[in-house]
Amino acid sequence: DPNENIAVEACEFWLSLAENSDVCKELLSPFLGKLVPVLIKCMRYSESDIIALKGNCDEEDAMIPDRDEDIKPRFHKSKVAAGQLNGEDNDDDGND
Repeated sequence: DPNENIAVEACEFWLSLAENSDVCKELLSPFLGKLVPVLIKCMRYSESDIIALKGNCDEEDAMIPDRDEDIKPRFHKSKVAAGQLNGEDNDDDGND
């Protein structure tokens, strides 16, 4: 699906930009007011993401602060980093 490929490339772009925080701050600061609403509006969620975001709606605990262990961070890797973790060799030295 070409749209999915574009989305993956866009995610990798933002990830690589965010990894260099000084450049990211310098480049994006003037545009954040316009950029953030566009990014949020265009976000797409899988069914499992929606379920995870909704959480347990039966409990009325909005006024109770979340515990640290309740907040699970997500770390994403670029294609290059993921390939290297899977043992793929990106150099062309013929030692595959």
